Amino acid sequence: MAGDWIKIELILPDKPEVIRMAFHLKMDQDTVAGKLFRVWAWAEQNSVDGNGITVTEAFLDRLTNCKRFAKAMRSVGWLDGEDGPLTFPHFSRPNGKTAKE
Repeated sequence: MAGDWIKIELILPDKPEVIRMAFHLKMDQDTVAGKLFRVWAWAEQNSVDGNGITVTEAFLDRLTNCKRFAKAMRSVGWLDGEDGPLTFPHFSRPNGKTAKE
């Protein structure tokens, strides 16, 4: 839909978390930022609040076409939970109705 969007900070590619993920995944920061957008956009479309999303880390790796991407997200605090009910901490900051108002 034309009205669907998520908020992305201008600094995203240069955030310390992205830099750490890029180092561990051996890819550039812009690629990591794009894959994060892909994950967060998917989560926005498939979750109300980013909590208890019933998917696995393997699914997120397939979604981003990157092995260990979910693990890298977890290592910087952007993914919690166990396979099945995964949670995106601070999901409401860039996503959700309140962020869009």
